[in-house]
Amino acid sequence: MDIDLGDGCNTIMLILYGLTKLWGWNILGILLVIGGFIYGFTSHQVSYAAIDKASLTPYFIKGGTDYFQEKGSSTYYILNENDFSPAFKRGDFFDSEGFTFIIRTDAENVDVTLSDNTQLTGSGYQIEEITFFYNNGQDQQVFRTSEYAQHPQGFYEDHWTIGKTLIYIGFPLSIITLCIALIVSRKRSRI
Repeated sequence: MDIDLGDGCNTIMLILYGLTKLWGWNILGILLVIGGFIYGFTSHQVSYAAIDKASLTPYFIKGGTDYFQEKGSSTYYILNENDFSPAFKRGDFFDSEGFTFIIRTDAENVDVTLSDNTQLTGSGYQIEEITFFYNNGQDQQVFRTSEYAQHPQGFYEDHWTIGKTLIYIGFPLSIITLCIALIVSRKRSRI
């Protein structure tokens, strides 16, 4: 009886086979260098923008990550409840007279299927601060993430530390395996 494990198994077998050969380690080194440069170049300045709740549709999800969709668009504001201090209650969105968000302006992809099979797809922006208003705007309660509390004017998100580490591992790996391959091929040609 033959068991078909699919293409995924074949890919894993090829990778494992490649890692038993010098060319496989050389390719791994090259991929680490390329990956390090790509990841490093994704470093960017993080800035913030204010959003009013007037045109938002909320999607409250059990488990701590909620989405607010800008009506008529595929733009979502992502609320990771566990990131906020002090902790707030979801009821604050309904008990308050209004609220505003401060968001990160760097977008991420949203592709989420809710328990009722509603599909949320589009661009997402992380919420960093929520302000709830009470008593005709006289009182307010502010909740923010530690990231925003530490960097309220924005900051540079540096990916080069990890990128350089990948490069520093990949470059010597490629050079060493290439040198070994050249030495082995010269010894074979002398025989």
